[in-house]
Amino acid sequence: MDATKRPLKIPPEFASYADKHNLFEVFKRLLTALIIKRPENPADFIIEFLKDLTEEPHILILGPPGVGKSTIACLLSQKLDGCPVVSDNIFKDSEPTSVNEWGRIVVNHLNEVEEKRKGWILDNIVRTKEQAIILSEAGFIPSHTVLMDAPNQILQARIHGKLYDEETGEIYNKVFRPPPKYMLDYLVALSYPGIQAKLSTISEFCMKVEGLKQTYKWSLKEFNADQPVEDVFKEIYEFVCQPRRTNTPMTPRILIFGPQGSGYDVVAKMLAEKYKFNLIIYQEAVENEKAKNTKLGEVFRLCQELCAIEPDEAMFDLINKELDKIERHSKGWIICGYPINVPQAQFLQAADYEPNRVFFIRISNDKIVQRLSLQRMDPVTGLMYHMINNPAPTEQIKDRLEIPPHFDPEKICYNLTGYRTQEPRLKEFYADVAFDIDGDQTLEHIFESIESRIVNPIPLCEKKSKEG
Repeated sequence: MDATKRPLKIPPEFASYADKHNLFEVFKRLLTALIIKRPENPADFIIEFLKDLTEEPHILILGPPGVGKSTIACLLSQKLDGCPVVSDNIFKDSEPTSVNEWGRIVVNHLNEVEEKRKGWILDNIVRTKEQAIILSEAGFIPSHTVLMDAPNQILQARIHGKLYDEETGEIYNKVFRPPPKYMLDYLVALSYPGIQAKLSTISEFCMKVEGLKQTYKWSLKEFNADQPVEDVFKEIYEFVCQPRRTNTPMTPRILIFGPQGSGYDVVAKMLAEKYKFNLIIYQEAVENEKAKNTKLGEVFRLCQELCAIEPDEAMFDLINKELDKIERHSKGWIICGYPINVPQAQFLQAADYEPNRVFFIRISNDKIVQRLSLQRMDPVTGLMYHMINNPAPTEQIKDRLEIPPHFDPEKICYNLTGYRTQEPRLKEFYADVAFDIDGDQTLEHIFESIESRIVNPIPLCEKKSKEG
């Protein structure tokens, strides 16, 4: 960055680096830790903090007895790389009646758990607003709070059907989570006094849940537990994998891929119009360059006359030229139709134009052929019609319709083959920021799917699976 030039412009690599490494969120977490922990030696604390920037899960599970909290906690622990579950069995004999004594035991245990740097899942620990406040004051604040609930008759049936594996601590239920048949001989059912105690706790939870909702309203989401455990877990897992939205500034740098006829360019225009993004559609940029009679435009014109593919260098020069003109640091950008292969993607990366969201609109070849092969053009007006979805209004117009050259069935199949060849390679190249979008739906639904993935942080489970 040249300090003598005015106005100063931030080099693109600065914003890309901060976004890629989540620097704003790192500094927020560091400052939060310093305020809460108040270490005697801040410098050493900061050094230790920065040695491992892995964002551990901090999950609180709330709900009445019989709702399936322990089952969900165990499943989450398995899915989240062994994240430790902290349950009420940390109290050796019985839970302390004094809230201060309760806080001392829980906080000491959580301090030991935090040393493992794997996060924590609190199962049936917090039951009152006072307990929630004590944990918050000690710095144990959940990033995600799960509130499970079900009708009372369902809860009562589940409590009567609970079975315990004393060796592993695993909990099963005759209705909600049936155990394998070979385990039935050594599983232990809940005793009658235990059943009565849990039934009385249901009404107690209902009286205190509003205080918990108020305390954790910024991180809480309610889930209906009156459904199969697999469905409940799927919903909760998606929730805990979705980082909360923050005030971190994010300049959208977006690539949208899709086969011809998938509507990727239309969706890009819808996004650009709503959010004032700078939009670059490669084919439109080529036509504009040819109209200016530049040297680069002559290259594209010659390639078109010879029916040859434009050289990678010429294509990148055009995109680089377009990106250099726009205010990409303040508004962000969307590119459609480029890159078409990995070498071109590497050109972008080398020039510090790294996207932070990449969308692949997924649609079958049959659907594409059906959409495009029935397109017709009116040579008089230039208007496009579709033989089924948007037929010509009069017989006179219908009689003069022609098949546009780029919608010829052979041309469509040729373009599809080229796209399908490069698509998996580009997906692999952009795996960390790539999302699959179902293209067999209306443009409005495609727009909403893409929009939600732009405005929200990338879910942790999608980072792991590399799939949207």
